[in-house]
Order: sequence, then C-alpha cells, then structure tokens
Amino acid sequence: MVDFGNPDELRRWLPAQPRELGIALAARSALRVLPMIGLQSATVGTGPLLRSDTFNVQTCFRCLSTAWIAFGPYLGDRRLRIGVRARSAAAVTPQIGTLFTTPAASAARRSAAEAARFVASTGQSSSESLVNAITAAYLAEPFPDLSKPRPNACASALAGDLEFVANRDASLLSDVPLWLNRPPAWAEPRWRDLKIALTNAQQDWQVWTTWYDDRLDGRVNPIEREVAYVDVPDELWKQDPAVVNKEIIRRIE
Repeated sequence: MVDFGNPDELRRWLPAQPRELGIALAARSALRVLPMIGLQSATVGTGPLLRSDTFNVQTCFRCLSTAWIAFGPYLGDRRLRIGVRARSAAAVTPQIGTLFTTPAASAARRSAAEAARFVASTGQSSSESLVNAITAAYLAEPFPDLSKPRPNACASALAGDLEFVANRDASLLSDVPLWLNRPPAWAEPRWRDLKIALTNAQQDWQVWTTWYDDRLDGRVNPIEREVAYVDVPDELWKQDPAVVNKEIIRRIE
C-alpha cells in the first residue's frame, strides 16, 4: 500500500497510473481542503471580505472547476480546450493584502493551483504538480496540536478514492461524494463559515457555493451547466468576481 503522505512514494507510484486517475486524485484532494481558503488570520482580524480575498477565492474555484471537468464524463467536449484553460487558471498570481493569510489557507490555494497545473502540463513536471497538489492538501488540513501526530483525514480519503475506483474508470469519481466516509470534524464548520462570508459579499457567490455543494454530495449536472463554469473568456476572469459570477449565471440560464 502506498503511503500517500510520503512525497517520494508518490513520485515512484504515479508514473504508472492513468493520467485521468491522477487528475481525479489531485482535484478531489484539493477540493477537500478548499474551505480552508476562508480561514482568517487572527493577526489580521475579521470583517467584510477584501477585493483581494474574493479574487483569490475566485481563482481557486476557477482552478478546481477546470481540474474537475478534466477527468469526468465531459472531457470529450470540444468547447473545453481544457489544457489551455487549465494553464491560464494556474498562471494567476494570488493577490496580496488579504484576510486569509494563514499557512492553511495558503496551502489550500497552492493545492488548487497545482491541480490545474497538472492538467496543463506533461512529463516529469506534470507528475511533480500532482505530488504538490496532494501534499499541499495535507498541509492545509487543520493541525492544532503539535504534540499529536498530523491528522490523516485527507490521506485516508485519497486511499478510499483509490479503493473505490480500483479496476474502474476514473470518471466514476466525479459522481460520488467528496468524502466517501464521514467528513472530518473541521470540514463542515470551515465550509459553512466561508459560505456565509461569500454570501455576505453580495457578489452572486451562490453560483460557486452550489457548485461546491454538488461536489460534496457527488451530484453530476448536465454538461451545459458544468461547462458554463469553465467556458468563460480570459478577459472576464480578470475583472471583478461579481462580473464573472454573473456571467456564469447567464450561461447556466
């Protein structure tokens, strides 16, 4: 059995695996810790989200929606140009001046970016991006007590993914819950807090919170709806998140 918490073992194991399986593992690992991008720093304080906060959250959703669609049943849709879209998403530099400055939040953002980078790359750099996406997800998992072993909920969930998909197509992982067993105690409160903060920003974030709830529940939507999240021109992604979210809603409708 592979020790998925050991980067060296991952590097030895990954090259022999189907690429779609690697994308699925990277996307699901990063998605499990996505709520940690909303962990606010105690030194910065709390309050309304800054524009840099919403921009960084938007970038994480962009990276992960691209990675998600790259291994599911929609991959053959020619509208996607998935490699190009993943490359554009992963190239976005996080903005500074944010409330979300904790190591866990930074690791969760890094995991999302590396998942998209894996979709966009090939060869050795591709494998390294996959390792980085998974290990960054482990680092994002809450670790409050340094006297105890690092929690392994994310590693256990990834092993569960592999057990579920053994000798089957990786696309099946797109229609099962993100946590195949009971989510860890930190997952629901972190997502609830981030969802509240995004809702209070009044920028149509429900389009993304619904998307993530679908991932949590293992709900597969019609291809038109899923493609709407990634089929957005680059020039729009550079604008305010409210503009992007409104455009995604328009495309869905």
